[in-house]
Amino acid sequence: MDEGRMLQIIEEFDKACKHFGYENFLDKYRRHELPETLEEGILYEFDWETGRKLDFYKTFPEISNFYIRDICVNLQGFSIVTKSVAKELAAYIGDRKCLEIMAGLGAWSYALKQEGVDIISTDLKVETNSTFALGREWTEVEKLDCVEAIKKYNRPVVICSWPRYGSPFVEATKQLLNTPEAEMIHIGEGYGGCCLGEEEWDEIVKNFDVECLSIHLQNWEGMHDSVYSIKNKT
Repeated sequence: MDEGRMLQIIEEFDKACKHFGYENFLDKYRRHELPETLEEGILYEFDWETGRKLDFYKTFPEISNFYIRDICVNLQGFSIVTKSVAKELAAYIGDRKCLEIMAGLGAWSYALKQEGVDIISTDLKVETNSTFALGREWTEVEKLDCVEAIKKYNRPVVICSWPRYGSPFVEATKQLLNTPEAEMIHIGEGYGGCCLGEEEWDEIVKNFDVECLSIHLQNWEGMHDSVYSIKNKT
């Protein structure tokens, strides 16, 4: 989708949000403002029990849930970053110092900084199929390989959201967990999902303890994001 089409959809989306009294979270993301939460009626297009479109998309059929998600990814990343989730995650992290690897535009680092977390954001900025046509960095993102970033900053908590297939996530986790009390926090889909590959997940589960935390992430239709804690086996 080119930038002109994205801007057109955002304009149509704004009309739909005003009609339903919803907050236009795309506009907030464009201005680097975090919504408290996203309207559930926008995240899902269909009631899968009845096969019918939900009211938001039924009333405005020219708007597709797929396009809204694509624009949101361009503006802030693949997982949904909100104030409510950032508060939960910040409470879990506490006063531990953090590092974000493969940070993309740095939206998670920005959100956690707003909640008082001491976090450094890094990304090697590898070229991908996503152009991030509308996106710009939310915070300073240091251009640095994930394994090198872990070595350089030596922080006890590392956060990674939606590591791509073939990324060095496993190597980064092994490097981090050379320190016994360290923790990797993975935000995204789990085994069989769109983050990492099954062989990579097998390697993680074989070597470390993986726990799905009780932090509520909102999901787009068809997505199953969660927050996972990866630690050394006890």
